[in-house]
Amino acid sequence: MIQRQKRARISPETKGLIFERALEQPRIPRTALAEKLQVEIRGRKEDVPDLAVLERMISYYRNHAEDDPQDKPWDLRTLNTYPLPPESLPAVIEAWMILKRKQGYALSIRQAKWVSWLHPFYKKREELVDSALFHSWIELLEKMITHSGFDWQILNIILYKMISGEKLSEKYMVEKIYREPITGFGVQYTKTMLSDEIQKQEKQKEAGRLKK
Repeated sequence: MIQRQKRARISPETKGLIFERALEQPRIPRTALAEKLQVEIRGRKEDVPDLAVLERMISYYRNHAEDDPQDKPWDLRTLNTYPLPPESLPAVIEAWMILKRKQGYALSIRQAKWVSWLHPFYKKREELVDSALFHSWIELLEKMITHSGFDWQILNIILYKMISGEKLSEKYMVEKIYREPITGFGVQYTKTMLSDEIQKQEKQKEAGRLKK
């Protein structure tokens, strides 16, 4: 009797990693990327999927991510189907040019939407672009991976801090954000963002002490 090899359990974290690498590195052939992913997943002490399984997942994420009309390039004609507030258009045009010059590709309709929504919060256009890219990435991640688990509260709190100027302690942020348990791929993103925000606060405090 032939014993079938037990299939690897693919956790939400591993799915998120495969999704991220598939879209980050679209020009790498799927077999080569699958081999690299096996090494990376093994290093995380997670179950390692078969090469064929990884190849199928890479193809699925790449193909389906491109299917969404919101991920097509943005230009003024797309306003007929995806209207944006007229007052946000200068910020969207600048973001479009920043990406063209720095990355060599056009702003997507989804990214333009987030630039439009977030532009009142940012004075520096580069920071606005980074934030819009991150928000659109998380939105796409949640669309492609069920139960990704990203906690949007951290983004709400960071935007609130920008508006109010209020300094929120690490204790406050942890208690408010982690009132409910966070599971899935969201753990990685949420904890990283929280850690980055706390480090930023510490640097600001240190800079304030040095000025005195």
